[in-house]
Amino acid sequence: MLCKEVIEIIERKYARSYAMSWDNVGLLCGRSDKEVKKIYIALDATDEVVEAAINAEADMLVTHHPLIMSGLNRITDDNFIGKRIIKLIQHDISYYAMHTNYDVRGMAELASGKLKLENAEVLEVTGESEVPEGIGRVANLSETMT
Repeated sequence: MLCKEVIEIIERKYARSYAMSWDNVGLLCGRSDKEVKKIYIALDATDEVVEAAINAEADMLVTHHPLIMSGLNRITDDNFIGKRIIKLIQHDISYYAMHTNYDVRGMAELASGKLKLENAEVLEVTGESEVPEGIGRVANLSETMT
C-alpha cells in the first residue's frame, strides 16, 4: 500500500479539517508515493522513537504530536528537529502526525470511555455535525474517587 493510501484511510475518520487552526497535521516529511509495509506508531517523534522506527525497518512513522509545529527556515543537524527530519529522510521513512484532528474525532471519546465517565460533554466545541464535536470532555465519574 502506498503512503498516500494509508493517509486516505486515516483521514476518512480523522480529517485534517478537524485540526485546530494552530496545529500542523498530515504528512510532514517524506514521500506520499512510498510503498508502506510497516508502520511505527508513537506519541512523539523523539530521538528514541526515530531510532526505533529505523531499527524496525518501518516505512512510515505516525505520531500524535507533530515534530514540526511552525515554519522552518532551515533543516540542519544544528537542532533536534532538523536532526530527526534528516534521519527520517535518509532512511526513507514517511512521517505523518495526527494531533488535534485525532483529539476531536477520537481521543476524548476513547479516554472518557476508558475512564467510564458519565454524561460527557464537549469541553471546547470546534464543530457541529449531528452532535457537537471538539476538544476534551467534561463529565461525571461513574464512582466516587479520592
